[in-house]
Amino acid sequence: MQKSLDRFQRNLALHGVTANFEGALIIEKADTYYAITLPDISIDYPGQSHLDIGIISINALPSKNKDLWRMRVALPTPMRITNPLKDESFNIHLPAQNIEAFWHGETDLVTSLHADFQNIRLEDAVSNQQITIGNANFNHGVSNPDLGKLAEYRKAQDKWLSRTEQNNHALTEEDMKTAENLFNFYVGDYAQSQESSLKLSDVKIKEGEKTRLNINDVDILASLKSVDDGLLDILSHTEMNGITLSQTPTASTITNLSL
Repeated sequence: MQKSLDRFQRNLALHGVTANFEGALIIEKADTYYAITLPDISIDYPGQSHLDIGIISINALPSKNKDLWRMRVALPTPMRITNPLKDESFNIHLPAQNIEAFWHGETDLVTSLHADFQNIRLEDAVSNQQITIGNANFNHGVSNPDLGKLAEYRKAQDKWLSRTEQNNHALTEEDMKTAENLFNFYVGDYAQSQESSLKLSDVKIKEGEKTRLNINDVDILASLKSVDDGLLDILSHTEMNGITLSQTPTASTITNLSL
């Protein structure tokens, strides 16, 4: 688990993003599971944007498959996004949640994720706008992943991350061959075996106490496929049903909706 946090932090750093961890990773053994408490996490983005996530709690149970863990996850609430440069302050409330995932420790891979949320509230403290979502359901899965190949990919990724941090970008002929094989695998069967779906219902956009827009249902389905020269393309399909404008939305509402 500590390796996962380190990899997460190092990957973000390559893109100029800083992940901050306050406190220690705590793992406590209970009767049939492990209680895991992650550090207090916050993220600094370029341009002074800051995300306060908080402390994530996990109950991890071993499964019949080696190194595969069944996890129940509790996200902190509220999370807060701020940017003093742009005078932004945005709160994300997740009062009711049910999140379950299967995680493979050696490859740091979430093979499946199911998350249900009720009564989500997104608040813009500056403009007094609010988005509420009655129900949200997210599913992500990887069908029949080659865990051995993924473990090889992770080891190579960690090796190259270390080199990048040392400003050593030289690759041997063996490195090039390994990179080519793993890249073909990553954008091939592995990438195309993934599928995600997001369903929202009872979505409302408000300004103060006034409802500007109602959307009964939103369905989003996304998957990956390999296209020309091994590049990946995201296939997505979105449906919205029961859209109702309560009254003509303001310019700021339209702008936020289009982002």
